Amino acid sequence: MSFIATVDHLQRVLSSTFQRRSIYCKQHPNAHSIPWSWVAVHTAQLLNSYPTGLTDAIVLSELELLWEKKCEHIAVNRIEKMQGAKALMWQLISATVKRVDPINQSIWQATLVDDSAQKITMFLAEKYDAWIQEQAFPSVNLFTKERNVSFFCTRPASVSESWDGENSVAVRRIRIPPADLCIWHLRADDGPWVKEVFCDTYATVIPPLSMAASHKTHRLWLKVIHVEEEADLHIHPNPILKSQFDMSSQLHEKRRRVDIYVLDCTNDLDHALISLYDTQCNLSPLFQRDCYIGLFNPKFAAHLTLSQASQTDMVFECGHDTILFSMTAEDALSAGLARPDHQASAVKKPSQSTRPAGFWQESAGSVLVDVSSNNDLRDCRNVVPRILVRDLQPSMVNVTLSGCVIAKAGNHPLVKDGKTMDRFAVRLEDESGTTDITLWEEVGQHIKKIDIGQNILITGLSTSMKQSDQSPATAWFVNGSKVCGTKIYNASTLACMLDGRFFRQLSPLQNIQGEGQWQTEARIVGWDLHGASGDVLLSSESEVDECGDSTISDYIVSEAHVQCLQPLDGDRCHYCKEEGPRLARTHTYNPRKRPNVVSKGHGLWGWIEWKLDDGQGAIYAYGGDKQLLNCQARHFAQLSYAMQQKLMNTAIGKRMLFSIIGDQTGNRIVMVNKNVY
Repeated sequence: MSFIATVDHLQRVLSSTFQRRSIYCKQHPNAHSIPWSWVAVHTAQLLNSYPTGLTDAIVLSELELLWEKKCEHIAVNRIEKMQGAKALMWQLISATVKRVDPINQSIWQATLVDDSAQKITMFLAEKYDAWIQEQAFPSVNLFTKERNVSFFCTRPASVSESWDGENSVAVRRIRIPPADLCIWHLRADDGPWVKEVFCDTYATVIPPLSMAASHKTHRLWLKVIHVEEEADLHIHPNPILKSQFDMSSQLHEKRRRVDIYVLDCTNDLDHALISLYDTQCNLSPLFQRDCYIGLFNPKFAAHLTLSQASQTDMVFECGHDTILFSMTAEDALSAGLARPDHQASAVKKPSQSTRPAGFWQESAGSVLVDVSSNNDLRDCRNVVPRILVRDLQPSMVNVTLSGCVIAKAGNHPLVKDGKTMDRFAVRLEDESGTTDITLWEEVGQHIKKIDIGQNILITGLSTSMKQSDQSPATAWFVNGSKVCGTKIYNASTLACMLDGRFFRQLSPLQNIQGEGQWQTEARIVGWDLHGASGDVLLSSESEVDECGDSTISDYIVSEAHVQCLQPLDGDRCHYCKEEGPRLARTHTYNPRKRPNVVSKGHGLWGWIEWKLDDGQGAIYAYGGDKQLLNCQARHFAQLSYAMQQKLMNTAIGKRMLFSIIGDQTGNRIVMVNKNVY
């Protein structure tokens, strides 16, 4: 079973499983609408984590658990579910502030109510005092009207009970300690207040190093363009080793991080980052693409990591005095707070879609797919069916495609405004057509690890807006970058594990014929050395030796560029478009087919075919030389001719698990899993 067929199967089973859970579906109405892209990405991640294979039951149970967590994540925690102080700890809660009352001159408490009218009391942090007392901005008060707030509890609450004599019932009172991790949700009628408070742009930001004695309180109104996945930080950002008994250092330990890419509300396209660390990362689900953030009094990152510095030189962090606000894209647009490009696109009417009927919905009588069109963009994150190449249209985001790589291009850097950006390209083919994808910066570096002919899953793509309706040629482009959240998975190293009902089912060699993907267990019983013409020059089963004065490495080992591991043509790398005698070089085992860019008159060319036998049949397959010989190409080239033959013969007799792809060039070994005794 191919990777795509496996994902189709898992999506069907998961959807039917949640449809049968009627009580759960009442709480989460869209639980049974599981996007194909979500299943594909998480299946690939699971198989990357367990490369020896997983059974159908294990993968389904893991996906079911992950989907439940996603559904619960979308749902708002209600206070009525939080019984007791411990239950409230480490929870993200959303409620409405009904009133704010003073306890004394410096302590204020807010009474919160959720949709079920359950009440809870939260003490407000000291940083809100000036806002409550109307000292910060006298013309408006943040708490004069009901305000929705989301907060994350990091400390246990206090619970007390008192007797209500009038109603003859016991009343439970829950008080939450001051929470620094709060987000205040704004509405469209808060527009005048936002315009008064948030008046800074990136041009008016003054970094701490350039400030003199005074400290400027920055107030920025920003648009979210991407929220990065949570990343583990294994290295403390401060190079000074701190004692494990230093409690202050442990409180500020930076072990996890979520980067939020933001633009200010000018026409400037340069983005900045808001980095959330550790417990702050729990607020990241509240920030969605195209929403707006009010960032009051942020900190500046003292030390940028390599990943941060590669994106921008302006990184904000949330300190103890930082206050966060949020507003949806719709409210920002109606309040006149959106970016100029957002407002301009909203004036235009959406063009008539030429998409085939039924794409945005499954079938007659089924539930419509949830597709948002903020900023006149089609967000494909929640599209249930698989998206094919023929379904691509301009202005789509969060697109996931799966297909075969039929061509790729090296780095063609783009220089704009004095900045150089790496730019790679790959041509993807599925059953509906082909498309060219441009991959930017570090995402493009991953394509070097993908061979032509391999199947990939690529997620987080976007299509640009259509440039012209007059030109018959394609006037829009498919792009992938870190800002878009693009990820690439090599399905060819996974699909061979997905054969049959169980992911690890082995196929006998006699069934390996034509094009396909299999995993098999076999023994190496021989090898042949082929020249460029395909003739056998040397074999383990024959005394014929047509190598002459050349060694085996002269045929199967070539000089390659260190950065891309592609064979060199003299002093030139056609893939990276670099040349010169100082080009960084290494050695690599040859692919079966000589690259077209490598001159035929430049050196010898050949490859090794291994004979595999499982007792029921035998086949020849090429590839996997480094794993089978357990020897680097440069070390193999340094051996004598006799030692090279001896090393080749040491592979004979080994019984292994092979992942094999059959294509027009023959059977190719893409993975050797382990020895079998």
